[in-house]
Amino acid sequence: MDAAKTEGVLLRLLGALAFQIHCPKFSSMQGMLGRTFSDIDFASYRKESSRITELFAELGYQHDARVRALFGSRLVFNDKRQ
Repeated sequence: MDAAKTEGVLLRLLGALAFQIHCPKFSSMQGMLGRTFSDIDFASYRKESSRITELFAELGYQHDARVRALFGSRLVFNDKRQ
């Protein structure tokens, strides 16, 4: 999120991590439910997709072109180290 903000890329955090950050009073619920963080969900405008792709590439993530081919505007990035 810090890198997106620095680069002026509009990106919003969603899902379990957003809940964890924005509702710290209830953050213990994740552990009580046995949930682990396996991915990070973001939302943005379609017009930001090329900037998002560039940003994640700079951060060491690889764009999964198969997902985009199947689902259109959905972007998925994988850690190159794994």
